[in-house]
Amino acid sequence: MKQIEKDMIIINALFYLFHNESDSGIKRIIPDFDAEGIRMLAKKLECYKSEKKLEEATIELANETYKRLKKKIK
Repeated sequence: MKQIEKDMIIINALFYLFHNESDSGIKRIIPDFDAEGIRMLAKKLECYKSEKKLEEATIELANETYKRLKKKIK
């Protein structure tokens, strides 16, 4: 998975975590957040072509992230 795809999954997860009708939740954290730009970029990325691909990419990212964290736990 490309880093841009990883970054998009992370930013979209944060967007939905802090999202409300006016997008102001995420803008408290990232003041210049461009929700429309993010949506347009997502349309171009392979991991957003289908729900299945997004699920697979999210699982891959979760596993990679956990492996890095696990190294710090030991």
